[in-house]
Amino acid sequence: MAQVGYMGDVVFVASEKELRTPANLTRSSSARWTDHNLHLRKPIGEFAGADLEQIQFKINLSAMHGINPEDEIKTLRQMMDNGEVFPLVLGGAPLSENYWRIESLSVDNTYYDGKGELIFAELSVSLKEYDDSRKRR
Repeated sequence: MAQVGYMGDVVFVASEKELRTPANLTRSSSARWTDHNLHLRKPIGEFAGADLEQIQFKINLSAMHGINPEDEIKTLRQMMDNGEVFPLVLGGAPLSENYWRIESLSVDNTYYDGKGELIFAELSVSLKEYDDSRKRR
């Protein structure tokens, strides 16, 4: 089994028996600025620091690739509902020195078998950086 990375206890793998990898990953970051209004002059901008980064990706959960979509969705929903923070590692390297949290999950393109069991789902995951640097000092 080739481990691609992990998100807390969720391991991203690519092998003949099992496939669970992020796809269409986008990462965004921004700066925080505050504009101070001055009388009869243009506002003065003040840099307030970097904002928290965000990551979005999709995971195709398919029974044909050794994955139980219901179990995977339940695991990720519990991580989100419990407010878990976790490291995010891809390709052997963390994507940040900080941890991440699940902001939202969306399940699309679901397919069920003849017994009504979920056999495929496309899961959209949105993560937000969790800055715990105050704890590390």
